[in-house]
Amino acid sequence: MKQKEDFLDPGHSWSKDTFCEFPALGKIQLRVLEGKDLMDTDLIGKSDPYCVILCGPVSDKVFDGLEIIKNKFETKRVPNDLNPKWSEKFEFDWHGEEFVQIECWDFNKLTHDDFLGSVEIRFSSLIFFLFYFQYSKSAFKKFSAF
Repeated sequence: MKQKEDFLDPGHSWSKDTFCEFPALGKIQLRVLEGKDLMDTDLIGKSDPYCVILCGPVSDKVFDGLEIIKNKFETKRVPNDLNPKWSEKFEFDWHGEEFVQIECWDFNKLTHDDFLGSVEIRFSSLIFFLFYFQYSKSAFKKFSAF
């Protein structure tokens, strides 16, 4: 029988202080370059876009009412621009997460920000692509020597 204060006990009260994460397996470097032909959601002027980068448990993962987000970053806001250029670099620890999500939002002063779109980048697909690209380049060099 489990102890009452055991972390495996479903009655245990979770908090950000007791939430344990896996040790960092490496670093992720992500560069947000630009947006092209974004939606204009403003009535006056153009959108004021910015991006939110999320990696780790996202808002649908809640422990005892507390939202746990390991890595959350934002780009600067570019006012009145449907083709913004951010060229911002972010670096964060990788703890084995499966993907990074990038959301684009339109900043509004008086109302909630408007959602413009999102992309999800799966690390497994990226690693496969990099491995395949490296393997195909070396195979091409080997066969072209004949």
